[in-house]
Amino acid sequence: GILDFPAETDRIIINIGPNLNPALPHRPNTEVLALEPMVGCRITGLRNPHVHIIHAAVGANSSLAQMNWYHVNAESSSFSHPTVRANWNNNPKTNRGKKIVPVIGMSDIFKAIP
Repeated sequence: GILDFPAETDRIIINIGPNLNPALPHRPNTEVLALEPMVGCRITGLRNPHVHIIHAAVGANSSLAQMNWYHVNAESSSFSHPTVRANWNNNPKTNRGKKIVPVIGMSDIFKAIP
């Protein structure tokens, strides 16, 4: 693997799209990889030394992609377009448009873990 965790680490939680609240370690010797593509999303838990925020989406292959970004605090994002028009996805104040984000292939994530 490429990532370097403390030698006593025996569990890694991969949290894909944590939004505002990433998973937190629930026992000793646990590290969390939180993959959130929206830079600027007000993610909590940033001061926890065992939570590692990676600003990228996850897909089948590593690439770049456009993601739809919704809500005032970037609380919702998707590669897909909404199937239903609603205030949160159709209001100019909350529909923040498309953002280009890096995409990490799931197999690349697994390869990076020791």
